[in-house]
Amino acid sequence: MKKRAAIVAGALLLIGLQFFQPDEPIPTLPGDGPMEQHVAVPQEVDRLLRAACYDCHSGETRWPWYARVSPVSWLIAEDIQHGRSNLDFSRWSTDPVREPTPVQRLSWICRDLRDGIMAPWSYRLMHSEARLTPEQQEVICAWTQRAVKEIESASGASGLQGDGRE
Repeated sequence: MKKRAAIVAGALLLIGLQFFQPDEPIPTLPGDGPMEQHVAVPQEVDRLLRAACYDCHSGETRWPWYARVSPVSWLIAEDIQHGRSNLDFSRWSTDPVREPTPVQRLSWICRDLRDGIMAPWSYRLMHSEARLTPEQQEVICAWTQRAVKEIESASGASGLQGDGRE
């Protein structure tokens, strides 16, 4: 009898939680428009970034059905808010001084791919398209390195302007 009451109470709690959904993550980084307006992005790199990164790092999030089920919805919204606060492809700042600078963002993309930080394992578990092969990671890294050189050439700068993360 107690087991049945606990199951009913748990089910009622889960049903009640559905009335409390998180707000859509809001942009927090300054931006001058989408990244592709400011940085040349080859088609293959764009395809890889959209498949593996854009759900958490842009305003183009594809929300799966389970992202609308509490309490999972809260966790996903928090992950997206955190992702967009570090890198938002929809809000690409061209400011060469304010951190994170375009050079920092591009460099971090490659570093985090190589270090296995991105995409997080929990995301890769549910999204096979985010499981980039070493070859795909190198395609992205080669692009980030070219883009950094182009930015530095255009601005006359060299090296990263600060290399720390918040």
